[in-house]
Amino acid sequence: MKYIAMKIASGKRGGFKAIYYVDGIPKITRIENKAEINIVSDYRDSENRYEIVLEGFIRPPFAGNYVFIVDAKGDVVLLLEGKQIQLNKQKHLLVSHPIFLTDTGLYRLKLRYLSKGPILKLKLSWLRDDGVLETLNSNYSSIPSSSSIIFRGVKDNCMVI
Repeated sequence: MKYIAMKIASGKRGGFKAIYYVDGIPKITRIENKAEINIVSDYRDSENRYEIVLEGFIRPPFAGNYVFIVDAKGDVVLLLEGKQIQLNKQKHLLVSHPIFLTDTGLYRLKLRYLSKGPILKLKLSWLRDDGVLETLNSNYSSIPSSSSIIFRGVKDNCMVI
């Protein structure tokens, strides 16, 4: 007997869910098409703590090693499948070691960014094996709805039965 893998694609949307906090209180939740955020507030000498949480699933275009690069001023925690990714400071960037990802996998990604002050700049990119550096975007990310079922390790051409 031959088994066919299943994947349910309905109920998902490209991009990342972004939650914006001020002093620990969620203020805005919205969908961002790219993992890039620039906020300049009118507050001068603000003592507020700002936090942004980006979360969603990423799907690499092909199997290989990926280096995650975060451009941000502030404290950053990057989680992949619930495990914290070590980020090393290189000039003004935070850079991970190469991480092998398959093209059949959906990987849960979460980035927490903390900043004190009115200017928030955040950009999450990856450097692929083929040398392409790109900001993570809706082509490689999705946010499932609460009613979605996610099957991992399934090729795109599989049929749902």
